[in-house]
Amino acid sequence: MITAFWGILAVVIGFVVWALLDFSSAKTFAVSLMLQAERLAEELVLETGKAKMDWVVSKTYPLLPKWVRLFVSQEIWRAILQRLYDQAVEWVTHNQTAMTV
Repeated sequence: MITAFWGILAVVIGFVVWALLDFSSAKTFAVSLMLQAERLAEELVLETGKAKMDWVVSKTYPLLPKWVRLFVSQEIWRAILQRLYDQAVEWVTHNQTAMTV
C-alpha cells in the first residue's frame, strides 16, 4: 500500500521537514516585509490593508521554493501571512498592555 503512494508520502514528509526547519526564516522575512509595507505605505501608495497584504504576498510568494508553490497557492500563502500578521498584532498588543501595567 505504501509503495503505491511513496511519491505523495515523500512530498508530505519533505514539506513537513521544510516547514519545521526553514519556515521560521520564511515567517521572519514575511513579518519584516509587513513592517516595511507599513513604513513605506505612503511612498508605495498602499492605502488599505488589502493593498499592503497584496504587496507582501507579491514579494514573498515567488521566494518560496518551487516545490512548495506546487502545494501552496497564493491564496493559501495569503491566509498564512494573514495569520502571521494577526499573531504579530496580538503579540504587540499583549506586550504593550503588559508594559503599561
